[in-house]
Amino acid sequence: MSAKVLHAGTPKGMPAANRTGKAKGEDTIRQEGIGDKLLSPRGLGLWVIAIATFLVLIALDWSGMEQKVSSLAFVGGEWKWKDWGLWKFLYEYGPVPSILVGVGSLLWGIVLLVRKAPRKKWLWALYPFACLAIAPGFLVNALGKDQWGRPRPRDCEVFGGQQHYQHFWSPHFGGEGRSFPSGHASVGFYLCCLSMIPGNRRRWLWLGIGLLMGVLIGMARIAQGGHFITDIVASCGIVLFVSWMLAPSFCWLGQKGGTGHNARPANS
Repeated sequence: MSAKVLHAGTPKGMPAANRTGKAKGEDTIRQEGIGDKLLSPRGLGLWVIAIATFLVLIALDWSGMEQKVSSLAFVGGEWKWKDWGLWKFLYEYGPVPSILVGVGSLLWGIVLLVRKAPRKKWLWALYPFACLAIAPGFLVNALGKDQWGRPRPRDCEVFGGQQHYQHFWSPHFGGEGRSFPSGHASVGFYLCCLSMIPGNRRRWLWLGIGLLMGVLIGMARIAQGGHFITDIVASCGIVLFVSWMLAPSFCWLGQKGGTGHNARPANS
């Protein structure tokens, strides 16, 4: 009688062990879905982002387009639209949503960790915070613009400033410039990372919101003479690269954690 109950749902010809293995395999596929869908084959997305960003930067620099774009905002010897209401609003408050998402991610991850939730849950809760800390926080600001030394457009002689124009590929370490890459734009593009979270049914919506926020904030900074268009493109590439790189890593860590600290025995 007990044997019949044990194998009640097992198809004929399929041992219970095979059925269990199949279920585990399907669960693994579900956990690896983000890597399969966004990085298939693995690493392809990272190469696409890196190469595309590099080619766009080179094209904008060699064609002189970055100076031409900035010159559209520099009219009559001044940055004509630097005080326009929308640009000022985006400069002052544009980063707020991203900061709230990052801080909320950290707090929620800590709550889940304290409650001993499954590793997969608290790891993905911390994913947005990790993207914010690594991409805009460390790579763009601490390691990038604070060290690169590229003068802002408004500080260059060609736009009425006192410093020489500097190509993005020619760093001046120790210089006073803080143009490359754009910190504000990177915080806008950062919202794209929410599209990488597994189970997010609004993946394309968040990707669009992140790209839109980054572009709008970037336009504001160009209009204010704070950044070249290449600074904006570099920030976009860095944020997307980090987001795509971290996603499969978090998937792997989540799988390794199994069911987490609060797992119960199957017969409990």
